[in-house]
Amino acid sequence: MQPDFSQDAEAAVIYRLLRAEPSPATVDGKPSPVNMPRRRTRPATAADIARQEGIDLGLERRSSSRIVNRPGRRRNGQRQAEPSVEAFVFDLAMSTLLGYDRDTAWRLAKAWAKSGCVGRAEVLGWAAIIGVRHPHAVGQLRPHGVTADMLELRIGGTTARSRLRNGESAGGVIAGLLELCDGNAAAA
Repeated sequence: MQPDFSQDAEAAVIYRLLRAEPSPATVDGKPSPVNMPRRRTRPATAADIARQEGIDLGLERRSSSRIVNRPGRRRNGQRQAEPSVEAFVFDLAMSTLLGYDRDTAWRLAKAWAKSGCVGRAEVLGWAAIIGVRHPHAVGQLRPHGVTADMLELRIGGTTARSRLRNGESAGGVIAGLLELCDGNAAAA
């Protein structure tokens, strides 16, 4: 004897599912879960909607120019220039630094450009030693002739690099390096 589910259509579907009976195509005019499509269609993107509405967002032109103007690509046998320091640091900050929004990343990129670094390799060299978040220190160290490799020197038992990363001012590190250099010059 089969139970009476005339008052509860959902319970009837569950009962049929548990008994492995075929489910009706619809329950109360709605498709039953068994007959729902397995894959959902992907939601329309902004480009799809704009195309349907006949709006030109200029996405095709922008994406094709990215491919053509990639840094390092050869055009007519000549190598193109690297991206600017600002563009490189902005991309680096947006892709690797957690918690950086566009405005913060842009301020960091401008600070690196002001520090006097002229290329990607120089930025990466300084960033590897003192960190990406300290362009102001680079801007203070470079005019005094301090190079990235000089930050490995020990001042009072601690490397200059560690002092900068731990929050000591660039002026204090410069003074320590100058004392160290003057002491080495006097000893020679």
